[in-house]
Amino acid sequence: MHVDTYWHAFVSEDAMPIAGLLIDCRGGSERSVCGPGLRGLRGEVARVYAPGIGLSRPARLLHPRYPLYIAPKQDDHYVIGATEIEGEDMSPVSIRSALELLSAAYSLHPAFGEGRILELSTHCRPTLPDHRPALLWDGVSILRVNDLYRHGYMIAPEVARETVKLVNALLDTRVRDIDGFNTWRAS
Repeated sequence: MHVDTYWHAFVSEDAMPIAGLLIDCRGGSERSVCGPGLRGLRGEVARVYAPGIGLSRPARLLHPRYPLYIAPKQDDHYVIGATEIEGEDMSPVSIRSALELLSAAYSLHPAFGEGRILELSTHCRPTLPDHRPALLWDGVSILRVNDLYRHGYMIAPEVARETVKLVNALLDTRVRDIDGFNTWRAS
């Protein structure tokens, strides 16, 4: 099977590639299709180098003020995130957010205090009102995958598995119409 992929490319709704089945993962640019409920949620992250900590799995800090995660990467690098601010502001990370992210990391493990900040960055995550992932099929040829909210790094593998199951079902000729799809989904 031949699959074309388009990374970091703008595609407008009226110029979608022609395909037997198209998987649209554009996120916030799908607002015109997913409706006004889809909105941007600003998230800020810090990337740091902090030797001596030794985390081997992501850690989730459940704190009333700092609900964040720390994801270990290679060679003592860590991603600390992510703030959750309503709005689609793409300006640089605020001082308050940087202090909250770094203070929370330090409270989890004091060795973060000697770490080095490599990057502070901001982006907007697409989210729906219920903050649950959405697999939306238009009934013809486009499957839209959206809204991993702030848990994308944790739930992306499961969303990908469900997307593959759905794609396989849609490629099955018995499921290519909306009635067949609804029957498949109910099973």
